[in-house]
Amino acid sequence: GIWIETGKTIVFTDHGDAYTFFKTPADNEKMAAAAKTAGYDTVQFTAHSDCEYNGCRTKPGLKVPNMEIVQTSLDGTYACADKAGSSPLIKAGWHAIPCTCSNAINMLNCHGSPIKGHTGGIC
Repeated sequence: GIWIETGKTIVFTDHGDAYTFFKTPADNEKMAAAAKTAGYDTVQFTAHSDCEYNGCRTKPGLKVPNMEIVQTSLDGTYACADKAGSSPLIKAGWHAIPCTCSNAINMLNCHGSPIKGHTGGIC
C-alpha cells in the first residue's frame, strides 16, 4: 500500500465543514493553508464524494465511496504531491520504504506502479 504521515490531523464530514471551521471561502487551497497556519498537518474528510463518483452513488451500499486526506505541506497539483515525486511524507509497503513516484502516471503511485488492478474506472 501507499501510506502518508498524518501528523496532527483534524476530521470533517466534508469540505463545507472545513471551510466553516477555518473561516475560508469554498477554496481547497485556502482551506489547506488555513489548516497549516492553525498547526494541522492533515485534514481528513470521511464522507466526501467527488463528481467522478456520480455513477457509484446509485449503487446500493456505495453512497460515499471516498475518504480524503489533505496533507497541508504537499502540492496537490502533482499526482505525486511534489514536483520531484519523492516526498518524505509518503511511504510504500509494509516497512514504509521511501516512495519514488512518477508524476507521468497521473495518480499517486510508488516505484512507478499504480494500485494493482486499477483500470482507470472508479466503480
